Amino acid sequence: MAAPLWFPFPLLAIVLAAAVSGSAPPAAALVFPKEALPTKSGYLPIPSPNASLYFAFYEATHPVTPPASTPLLVWLDGGPGYSSFLGNFFQIGPYLLSSNTTTSPSTVPLSPNPFAWNRRFGLLFLDSPLGTGYSAAPSVSAIPTNQSTVAEHILAALQSFLAAEPPELRARPLFLTGESYGGKSIPTAGALILAANPRLPVGRRINLRGVAIGDGLVHPVAQVATHAEVAYGMGLIGGAQRREAEAMQREAVALTRAARWREASDARAGILAWLQSATGLPSLYDAEGAAASAFFFFNFIQLFNNIIKKPAQTNIGTR
Repeated sequence: MAAPLWFPFPLLAIVLAAAVSGSAPPAAALVFPKEALPTKSGYLPIPSPNASLYFAFYEATHPVTPPASTPLLVWLDGGPGYSSFLGNFFQIGPYLLSSNTTTSPSTVPLSPNPFAWNRRFGLLFLDSPLGTGYSAAPSVSAIPTNQSTVAEHILAALQSFLAAEPPELRARPLFLTGESYGGKSIPTAGALILAANPRLPVGRRINLRGVAIGDGLVHPVAQVATHAEVAYGMGLIGGAQRREAEAMQREAVALTRAARWREASDARAGILAWLQSATGLPSLYDAEGAAASAFFFFNFIQLFNNIIKKPAQTNIGTR
C-alpha cells in the first residue's frame, strides 16, 4: 500500500486563501495561528485503486492525561456526503470560520474556538465516504454504496495514519465520534475494527475504546416521525403547521417502509426544507437563529472542493 501523502495544514490555508483571491494575501492571513499547531493533513491510502481519504489531525494542546494515555478522537460527519470540515471549522476544531461571514471572503477568517476538542484530546478528522469533501474519488463507480465498504475504507485509513506515526500513538485509546449519518458509519466501522483486531499482530491492532454519536441517524422511521413534534414543542411552528408537517412525515415513513429509498430520502429532505422555511431559521442546526455561518460553510466547501480535488487526483498514491 502506498504511503500517506502528507503536507502541513498551513499549506492548505495558503492554497485556500490564494484560490479565493486570485493572488496571495498578506502573509499573516495565510497560516493557522501557532496555537493550532502541531497539526498535519493529507491523504491516507485505502484499498480502492488510486484512492485516498483526506484527513486533518490536531494534537491535544492542553491534555489532562499523560501523552501516552491521552485519547485520540476520530470525527466523522454525516450526510452521507458532508465533509468533516463542517465539524472542523464550525463545531469542534481549534479555529472556527467567522460566524458573521455570509459571502466568500478574500481570505479565510478564523477565530479561536474556546470549546475545541483538541484542547484535551488528539483530534483526527476524516472526509468519508470516498468522494466526500476533499476525498477525491477516481471515478463515480469508486464511491461506496454500502456501509461495509465505508467501514473498510475507514479501517484502512486509520491503519495508514497510525503506521506513519510513532508507535506511542497507536497505543493511545481511540474513540470513533461523529454526528447525523455517522450514526450508521461509526458503529459499522467500530464493529469491523473489533472483529479485525484478533486477526492482526499486536503492533497493528487499533486500541478502540468506544464510540460517541451526536444526533445520529440510527432509526430513520422513528426519527423522521418526530420532526414536527419537536419544532412545535420548541414554539417554532403553530398547530396548523404541525399538522401539515406530520402529513409530510407520514409520506416519508411510508416510502421508507416500502424500501423506496431515493424517494424516501427526497421526502425527508423536503420536510427539513419546509421546516426551515416555516420557522425562518437560517439553519435547523441552531434553533436560536444564529447560524448564518452555515450559508458560508456550504459555499466554502463547494468553492474549494474542485480546486483541491483536481491536483489531488494526480497525486494520490504517488508517495
